[in-house]
Amino acid sequence: MVGRLVVDVTPYFGTYGMGGPGFFALGLGDDWLVVSLWGAGDWLRLEERLLSEIAPDELASLLVGSTITALNVDRVSMNLGFDNGTTLIIDDDSSTRAPWPGTGKPRAMAPDEDLRDGVFLCPTAELWT
Repeated sequence: MVGRLVVDVTPYFGTYGMGGPGFFALGLGDDWLVVSLWGAGDWLRLEERLLSEIAPDELASLLVGSTITALNVDRVSMNLGFDNGTTLIIDDDSSTRAPWPGTGKPRAMAPDEDLRDGVFLCPTAELWT
């Protein structure tokens, strides 16, 4: 991933037929780098703001045209750096994420979940869940 140019970005990647799970994806030419967390915009932060708080056109202006300089994915966190100095993260601290609607509990990975299983390259923009 490091060295790849971002040519597109979507905070609403994936479909289940009647809508979408809200995965986050970066278009990297012939591939998409996908973060397959349901409602990823409430997990990911860009420059200290939740992605769900950033308009799609502003998000594109911040990321499209930049090059990936770093990607680190652990079991519960992620850090994606770009050559324009921007950083996209999922912090270890679940309090930096939007709480789950209804319960108000922090968004956190279950003990048997691993974020490394949910960050992947996809050769198409047609990802069915």
